[in-house]
Amino acid sequence: MNKIMMKIKQMELNANQLKIIAIVTMLIDHMGYYFEPYMSNITYNILRAIGRISMPIFAFLITQGFFHTSNLKKYMLRVFIVAIVTQILIFMVSLFDNDPYSMSVNKELNVLFSYTLSLIILWIIHEKKLINRFNSDKNLLLKIILILLILGIFLFIPFDYGVYIPLLILMFYLIERLRISIYLQKQTYTVSMKKIFASFISEKHIKLGYIALITIALLLIIIESKNYMYWYMLFSIVPIYLYSGERGSKNKKLNYIFYGIFPVQHFLLYLLSII
Repeated sequence: MNKIMMKIKQMELNANQLKIIAIVTMLIDHMGYYFEPYMSNITYNILRAIGRISMPIFAFLITQGFFHTSNLKKYMLRVFIVAIVTQILIFMVSLFDNDPYSMSVNKELNVLFSYTLSLIILWIIHEKKLINRFNSDKNLLLKIILILLILGIFLFIPFDYGVYIPLLILMFYLIERLRISIYLQKQTYTVSMKKIFASFISEKHIKLGYIALITIALLLIIIESKNYMYWYMLFSIVPIYLYSGERGSKNKKLNYIFYGIFPVQHFLLYLLSII
């Protein structure tokens, strides 16, 4: 058992490697989506099943980005701009499609809009005070109203994956806050019940607990969705478990690819499918 754990430890992934896994599985998914008429049902289902791995990883990375970005406003703006560019390119290609409304990408906003709204929700929750002159009760009420309004948008405007993305990212956020809280308690020198409780929890326990909570979060979404394809999202737990917490080397090219791949792959794959 120890040998197995050691091997798993050696397979740790940094954020850059997680991004690559998410991008590759997303590309495989979209190849199945756009070229469905030209492949067998088995091939289509295999490609879409592999693609289910990508969304939870992206949601996880978005949440990690929220905690570690040096400039949250620029981070949210980048995601929002890529969402707009992606939607414009999809619309441009759809003009050449004889039956554009047969494609769900022409009926709903792309997933990056969901990520943007999810980041706004996290910002609302994370900020101690949205308006300084308001007291704590008024700020809390304002936060609840704003979050409900944003979630309400998902009821009236169709998004890829719908409300599941903000709910999943919110769960990732709460789980990460819990992990950070336990870690900080372990580092303090004061004696308290929290400190005593945290002292019994090792890094291994935190990791396993973290993954267990993520698994529960995914299961709740899978069961509620009643979409059998969503069960394949559970495979995303493996790369998330292997995440080391390290960013990896700063690579501008990888960042450009990470943001640019969203609009480019939709544009090229959609165009090729109608050609």
